[in-house]
Amino acid sequence: MEMAPSPEGTGGLWVAKKVPDGEVFVAANEFRIRDIDPDDPDMLYARDLHAIAEKNGWWNPDDGQLDWLATVSQGEYNHPYYSLRRVWRLQSRLAPSQEKSPWVENGLTRAYPFSIKPDHKLNVRDVMSLYRDHYQGTQFDLSKGVTAGPFGCPYRYPGPKDPKGDTGDPSIKREGAWERPISITLQEKWPRRQAIPINGMKNQNGRRDRPATQDLKVKKMSIDIHKPISDKETVKTKL
Repeated sequence: MEMAPSPEGTGGLWVAKKVPDGEVFVAANEFRIRDIDPDDPDMLYARDLHAIAEKNGWWNPDDGQLDWLATVSQGEYNHPYYSLRRVWRLQSRLAPSQEKSPWVENGLTRAYPFSIKPDHKLNVRDVMSLYRDHYQGTQFDLSKGVTAGPFGCPYRYPGPKDPKGDTGDPSIKREGAWERPISITLQEKWPRRQAIPINGMKNQNGRRDRPATQDLKVKKMSIDIHKPISDKETVKTKL
């Protein structure tokens, strides 16, 4: 399911599409659903989506089916390779027989389908390996080159040319940035007394996820769990 703000000022626009059995869906900071087919039983969408898109000049019925990605976004969060490089990487690892190219014409490319059927059935370790990927073995390998240092470190500090904020305007000149791997560092922060977040304070290939609370009464959080926590009180007790 993907959602976008509505220009009407209230509510929002959304579309959902079922991933076919035996296939894998990959998304990375970009909408991935494309043409909305009213006759597709595996697709749902906001009842006023077409009317709002036509009213605001985003879509013309004479142009055919509404392209969700192109209608509600400019195609990419930052540049064609900020998001789509990660989509390419996973799809190329899942189905190398399809020989997907890492290069595309723009953020609205249709080179990478909504979902892809893996060349072989995946197991748990296969999925773990995908989340730990830093383009190893490709021309974008972050563990190679001068910037990887003497020990082949794939991590990078954000530089002045790396993306900041929502910068999807295609008219902005892109001077360059570090490749953004799937194993990018993730740190989640949630407001106090809202839903319990799951914190990962390191890259996926070397971190342990844990529930966290910002309740001021909790002075120490040193818990590693291996099953979901159902509510905040349970977390407090375990902490």
